[in-house]
Amino acid sequence: MKRLGLQSSLYNGLQLRDEIYTAMHHNISTFDIFFDTWSPSDIPEDTYKLISELKENNQLFFTIHLPINFFELSYPEQQSFYSFIEFLKPKTITVHYNTLSYDLLKDLVNIAFYNGSVLSVENTIPNNHKIYGTDFLAFMIEAKKMLEYSDTKEAFAATVDTGHSFVNGISPEYYVTELVKNGINIATVHLHDNDGNADSHQPLGTGRINFYKFFLISFFSQNLNLSIQK
Repeated sequence: MKRLGLQSSLYNGLQLRDEIYTAMHHNISTFDIFFDTWSPSDIPEDTYKLISELKENNQLFFTIHLPINFFELSYPEQQSFYSFIEFLKPKTITVHYNTLSYDLLKDLVNIAFYNGSVLSVENTIPNNHKIYGTDFLAFMIEAKKMLEYSDTKEAFAATVDTGHSFVNGISPEYYVTELVKNGINIATVHLHDNDGNADSHQPLGTGRINFYKFFLISFFSQNLNLSIQK
């Protein structure tokens, strides 16, 4: 089953609680909490209670996006996110690939697995790993090999960000085709448009990405969670 989701944003002037209500008002089944320079400790008590109630009553599916600088956080700071994952049991946990060490990846895959979740590794701008110097596809293929004999390997997947790939000069459908060809599941897709020059997070159809071709290939590939980013 493919689910359409809405992602929280620092830039829309809304509080997290209001964003969640917006998703529900428009009958969107999945909500992605993007910890963009903030942490679980910043969630107000009433919003925390709302999230708990919605989760317990299966009124909304939750996913989370870890901070872009997650690898830089101290051990106690990282633990606060692990505690939130244990509380929320999100469907997926997204993390950017280009700062992710293989050791941290293994830790996150294990955490995802034991919380009934999936670690979903996202393509980034630029398409170059800061530690290993590899592109997204090469990193993902190597990670899959590394996890091949792990009991938790099913908790490893990819996130395809359409805007990131297009700015890097790579068509989003190329990633879908190549990931599937290499046996790597795609857990989520981040949908936004741009002109190929900047990651401007524009509405679909206002940039130059060929979403008709992307959807045609993606919808017949496998189950996906589609998150609209603004």
